Formats: sequence, C-alpha cells, structure tokens
Amino acid sequence: MKYSIYGLVKGPLEFVMYSAMDQLLINQQGLLRLIGRLFLANVFLVPIDVLLNIGMRAIIERKRSNEIVHDLKHKYLPLLKLTWIMSPILQIIPFKFFPPLYWIPYFSFSSIFLMGLQRYVF
Repeated sequence: MKYSIYGLVKGPLEFVMYSAMDQLLINQQGLLRLIGRLFLANVFLVPIDVLLNIGMRAIIERKRSNEIVHDLKHKYLPLLKLTWIMSPILQIIPFKFFPPLYWIPYFSFSSIFLMGLQRYVF
C-alpha cells in the first residue's frame, strides 16, 4: 500500500518530465536525438528520481527528519553513480525501439529492477 503512494507520485512526475524532454528534442533525428535523450535524462531526470526514491523510501520506513537527511547525505551520490551506470543501458531500449507512449510503463518496470538492485547494494 505504501509503495502504491510512491507510484502515484512518481508515475505522473516521470510522465511530465519525459514528455517535456521529448518536446525539447522534437527537431532532432536519429543518433543525435538518442544521445540528447540520454544526456538530458541522466543530467536532469535521474538526479530528481534518485532524490525522490531515497526520500520516499525514508518516509515509507517512517524515519525521522534527521535520519532522512542522513540517508540523503550518505546514499545520494553512491545511488546516483549506480543509476548513472545502469540507467543508460535501460534507457537505450525504449528510446531506440518504443514509441513515447510506451516509455512510462517500460520505465516503471525497469525502475522496479533498479530499485531492487539499489536495495541490495545499499
């Protein structure tokens, strides 16, 4: 139940962010568009997603504010680095082969994998 609230926040936020990113690159074609999507996603969207992930997980686990700040200070950069390694691999697939309509379901399922990996590592 608690993670469904996280999904209700994350899903629409990701939809808006990825839609805006696609609108920025509407005039680009081919490899340039793929590289632009990977760059924008990893520079702007992934840091927001990791921050939201750590914060929501701490809230779900009923941590106090000082514990949330501690988690953000100690887990943010390692999780961001891990996500920067795994995210381009997971992002190339939909950007190359799926129409934008199917990106959010794909990213939802791939984020389950990535969150499981993050939980295992951290």
